[in-house]
Amino acid sequence: MQKIKDSFYAALRDRLAVIDPARTVTIRGELRPAVVTEENETATAAQPEPEVFYLTWKGASVEPEFASAKRPLLRLQCEVEYSSEGTEGCAGTDRGRSIGAMDSELRQMLSPSSAAVKDFTQTPAVETGGVIFWADAAFSEPAITGRRLTRTAQVTVFGFSEEN
Repeated sequence: MQKIKDSFYAALRDRLAVIDPARTVTIRGELRPAVVTEENETATAAQPEPEVFYLTWKGASVEPEFASAKRPLLRLQCEVEYSSEGTEGCAGTDRGRSIGAMDSELRQMLSPSSAAVKDFTQTPAVETGGVIFWADAAFSEPAITGRRLTRTAQVTVFGFSEEN
């Protein structure tokens, strides 16, 4: 299951680097595309940064019709959360436009809706010959907390089990 998660994250990260090279985040002193998988980062009590896509895995299950297969088809639920406080020059009144731009970027990152499965336990990562694919994102209504406007998108990711 970890290869599926890692491959989905890497696909979004690499696609964002092409779509909007300026959307970056610094984590542990390293500048990188602004896609973060929370389970792969150091635990912190700090609030997530605005203008960054945060991936959180919410659960996994086996597709019932593939339950008895040698390598069952897995269904993983991924939540993508992002927020904006707008820009200082607009006193934050452009946060809706910023969320709209991030919505568009996420849709672009999710297209095409498949990617190669890679093994990231090796450097460089090696393609396994497998493929993951995902359904269209389901976007929530934006929520306001103080100065911050936040949206989440639910994405269902599918891939065949790595274990025989």
